[in-house]
Amino acid sequence: MSIKDTINRYRGQRDERIVAEMNKIYRVGFLGLSFGLLLFFVYELMRSQVALVNGLSETITISPAMTLLYLWLLIVSFGCSIAATRKGFMDEGRFAETDFFPAGYFSLWALGGGIASAFVIIILRMLAELELVGASGIMWMADIVIGIVFGVFIAFTLYVSYYLTFRAAKRRRETLAARFDD
Repeated sequence: MSIKDTINRYRGQRDERIVAEMNKIYRVGFLGLSFGLLLFFVYELMRSQVALVNGLSETITISPAMTLLYLWLLIVSFGCSIAATRKGFMDEGRFAETDFFPAGYFSLWALGGGIASAFVIIILRMLAELELVGASGIMWMADIVIGIVFGVFIAFTLYVSYYLTFRAAKRRRETLAARFDD
């Protein structure tokens, strides 16, 4: 008898309801952790920019560990997105209901994501300025412009990612339809 058989005999049969609930809990935890890390990383980026602009760059250093954490968040996020797309989890909802890309619907989602990101970036940059140079050192217009530039970039990136996900889901549907026709 293998170790795996011993462990499975000890654990018993899996209750599908418990597995489904645990998956929900882990999904919420993963999203919360990812969002929190993303906010932390954006704040650190804004903080380092403020320090550089104000000549305080010797107080701010980006360690190799931070770089690895940035890369890890990027790899895990892309990996989960690609895995979900390849498994067909993106084939539901708007992607499954239409043969044409719903440009208006996803333009609104991308625009909303860009606007939300712009506000978050503006607020985080102002908090970084408040921390490093005080309230009198907040550069309101520069912060707003930087937030808008990042927001436009994020909105464009979201729209492109929605389109690429739609194309992948459509290709998957066509492959499955061809497989069922045979």
